Amino acid sequence: MNGYSILTPVFVMWLLTLVVWVYLYARRIPFLHSAVHATINIVLLRFSLYAISALALWVMVVRITVDHFMN
Repeated sequence: MNGYSILTPVFVMWLLTLVVWVYLYARRIPFLHSAVHATINIVLLRFSLYAISALALWVMVVRITVDHFMN
């Protein structure tokens, strides 16, 4: 058995966990978005937080969809 075939699911799970945490920190913690909005209110920074969370959400959706149709 190849070493890559053993470690690939582990690294994929670590990557998915990282994506979920990025989504949680960027979008679902209201304090972060509110703090940026209430203090410095830089639209580009607020958009960056939104874009990061949207990208993380799409990675999760694509992974679930691929897993659903491949199994």
